[in-house]
Amino acid sequence: MEQLQLTEDMTLDRKMRRMRIKVIKYESVIHEFDPYFNYRVTQFLTKNGIYDFWNWFDDRTWYPLGRVIGGTVYPGLTLTAGTLWWILNSLNIPLSVETVCVFTAPTFSALAAWATYLLTKEVKGTGAGLTAAALLAMVPSYISRSVAGSYDNEAVAIFALIFTFYLYIKTLNTGSLFYATLNALAYFYMVCSWGGYTFIINLIPMHALLCIVTGRYSPRLYIAYAPLVILGTLLAALVPVVGFNAVMTSEHFASFLVMFSICAEISDGLVQVFLILNVVGLVYYIKGMLTPKMFKVAVTLVVSAGLIVCCAVVAVLVALVASSPTKGWSGRSLSLLDPAFDEGRSAALSPITGEAMQSREGEKW
Repeated sequence: MEQLQLTEDMTLDRKMRRMRIKVIKYESVIHEFDPYFNYRVTQFLTKNGIYDFWNWFDDRTWYPLGRVIGGTVYPGLTLTAGTLWWILNSLNIPLSVETVCVFTAPTFSALAAWATYLLTKEVKGTGAGLTAAALLAMVPSYISRSVAGSYDNEAVAIFALIFTFYLYIKTLNTGSLFYATLNALAYFYMVCSWGGYTFIINLIPMHALLCIVTGRYSPRLYIAYAPLVILGTLLAALVPVVGFNAVMTSEHFASFLVMFSICAEISDGLVQVFLILNVVGLVYYIKGMLTPKMFKVAVTLVVSAGLIVCCAVVAVLVALVASSPTKGWSGRSLSLLDPAFDEGRSAALSPITGEAMQSREGEKW
């Protein structure tokens, strides 16, 4: 039975790849503007090495101002394709950088189907996992971002997103520190790959907080959440384009609050959830150590001290947020929460410049 399920999953992967490589029937090319920029960056990386890549000032991008590439791009896609190119050439498979870039998206779309299967299987079973993987393979919006030649951040980020959620669920079910560490590393890869990592660092704290509120706290929840917040945040801060935003923007605060319900926030929800989770864990530990009378005294002291600390922290956070023109949120998040945020901004600064310009031209005519 397991052999049959494995065969079905491998067949689905092959169909998923075949669907996405039909565009190279006549020629193998990279599509659209951003993928060509990513291709050019990958060429520079493979030719000059990682050190020059981090310090590269490109005077041909955003001309005539230029652009510091290492500190303004999410490097996950570039490093992934560059590493694949290096491995293949080390094995005497002489593929060009362009060929590797063209086939990166279809390859990772198959991995995304596999990750979806694992995630759904962990929750509901094998049959549901195969169904979910098949549905992912047919999603039109994902197909458009994973065909051969679509060399953009989403090519690898969707796999990283799904795989991070899978490892989180796996850690919840097993309570294994091994899977918890892998989860933090998968989150780090997601941070390297795409700005959509804030979706993870807000959704997982929401789940952890809901478990606490509904009385479903357990040591496994702490094991799943704490390494993600602590190790994941430290690793995220190593990515130049993210840096200290991992602990200073509103998008990361929720996770830290739950951590002291599980400790505090890295993106906006991370800090608060992190704090909450740690407080809950401490309470359960002390309750098992003390008599009921001593526990009440301890609770009174802890609550009093906690209120003082919380007031001080809230005051500092309010001051920081109030001093920010965007109240600590990134343009991506504000555009999602408030569709009117982009009104009045230059089309050149729009997250999807090409679509925005086409829309304005359509309105003009």
